Amino acid sequence: MRVLVAGATGAVGRQLVPRPEAAGHEVVGISRRGPRPVDALDAEAVRRAVAGIAPDAVVHRLTDLGGLGPGRAGHPGPCAGVDPGPTVLARGFADQGA
Repeated sequence: MRVLVAGATGAVGRQLVPRPEAAGHEVVGISRRGPRPVDALDAEAVRRAVAGIAPDAVVHRLTDLGGLGPGRAGHPGPCAGVDPGPTVLARGFADQGA
């Protein structure tokens, strides 16, 4: 099974990634920084990443979404405390037919 871990290089993601790997699953990680950088607030970028990875499962561990809110350059700024990550990831996963 191919598992997409969103936030794979973060504090939680780094601890999570080895677990499905140890069970024999292929893990592909995305994060703001790292080998597969993706802006989790850019819906189109997330859709492209999910489509390119074609995961069987998605794990949302995006925990450091600093800069959310009005004034984040290039983004309309959701209300404080709103995490758009799950919605954007779910749409990307659904768009690939999963």
